[in-house]
Amino acid sequence: MKTQFILSTMMALSLSACTAVGPDFTPPTMDMPAAFTAGGGSSFQSPELQMWWRELKDPLLNDLVAQGLANNLTIQSSLARIRKSEAQLRATGINAQTTGNLTSSVNRAGADNLPTTTNDTSILSGTFVIDLFGDIKRGQEQAAANLEASGFNLGDARAAVTQSIVMHYVSARFAQEAAALTRKTVASREQTLSLVRAKRRAGTASEFEIVQAEADLFTAKADLHGYLSNFESAVFAMTTVLDADPAPILLKMQRGASQPNPRGASSLGKPADLLRNIPSVRVAESTYAAAVAGLGVQEAKLLPSLTLSGSLTVSDPHSWSFGPAFSLPVFNRPALKANRDAQIAAVEEAALNWRAAVRAAVGEVETQSNSLVRSNRQIALLRSAVGSSETALTLNKANFEAGRSSLIELLDAERTTSARRLALAAEVQSATIEWANLQVALGRGWKIAQ
Repeated sequence: MKTQFILSTMMALSLSACTAVGPDFTPPTMDMPAAFTAGGGSSFQSPELQMWWRELKDPLLNDLVAQGLANNLTIQSSLARIRKSEAQLRATGINAQTTGNLTSSVNRAGADNLPTTTNDTSILSGTFVIDLFGDIKRGQEQAAANLEASGFNLGDARAAVTQSIVMHYVSARFAQEAAALTRKTVASREQTLSLVRAKRRAGTASEFEIVQAEADLFTAKADLHGYLSNFESAVFAMTTVLDADPAPILLKMQRGASQPNPRGASSLGKPADLLRNIPSVRVAESTYAAAVAGLGVQEAKLLPSLTLSGSLTVSDPHSWSFGPAFSLPVFNRPALKANRDAQIAAVEEAALNWRAAVRAAVGEVETQSNSLVRSNRQIALLRSAVGSSETALTLNKANFEAGRSSLIELLDAERTTSARRLALAAEVQSATIEWANLQVALGRGWKIAQ
């Protein structure tokens, strides 16, 4: 009996040293261009820790981003998923190999003309699964990869939240700037209307010209209300991301500030940096690793399994049992093969998703960097156009007062100047959002919790 026990145990332990079935995961690689089309430089040092939004030098924006990273519900959900993945990982390995229970019972029995008896019984039973072909090992690898993916999902959520807060903030400041410019337009058109009315009283202007000037003034006032509404909408959208009461933030934002406008060019690093710096790419890689480990799990299920079971009964009399059990899937083998084949397809899909994530990351940097370059060129040209338009408007007003030009010429000059001012403000908004998108696309700032 003892000899059989020792042999069985030695056989189980030797078999447990077998190599895990299924492929081992190797981090994927991909041919990458040497540089971005807009140029590039040396690799970033820890870009995930760089608080890029602080480069806009706006204390209120910094506070809002910190608040969003602390309170945003998507980030909170990502943290909950990490805790879930951590718990799932703890359930693997030795914890997945071992099961057992302790059961205790007390029975009292008796009958007529017989004494009452008490029977106390305690049974301790347990089962240990021998990881013959790496089912347990691959399951642990799969859980670890899923936990890693959850961590990078959190980074992705932080990047998205920061990007969203900055976008809404920039949009709100543009709406304020547009409202301020429109107020200047309203004042200019009120002045024009006064001039036309004075000319009408002098008999040198028609009623039609008064109506025309009034229409332009009412249009500008209507535009003003539109920009004020856009400002409030942007603030409310931002407070939704912050999971905050909108009233105090709206009050702070109404105090006004200049449009955020980053200065200087952004260093792009190298395309190969994106493989490590972009959380969405890292999520795809971890998901790929989990799929590869899952294939090993499915492969192992097609092979024999071995368990060691034992029990100890404390009663009268005491008893115990111990021994191995061998199991081979037979009737469920077609279903297990189907599961294995489905997992092979899942591995292929995960590999393609990783390549797609890399391509998307490179494409996003290319798109945002080139858009930013063009926006900065447009801003320079629009600044010149605004300066020329304002000079032309001043000359037109002087000519109109002196009777050397028509109202139509003056109104056209006002419309042109107003449109170019708004176009400049809109292009500054676009450039700032493109700059922010570029920072996220480069993998900056996603590891900052608060």
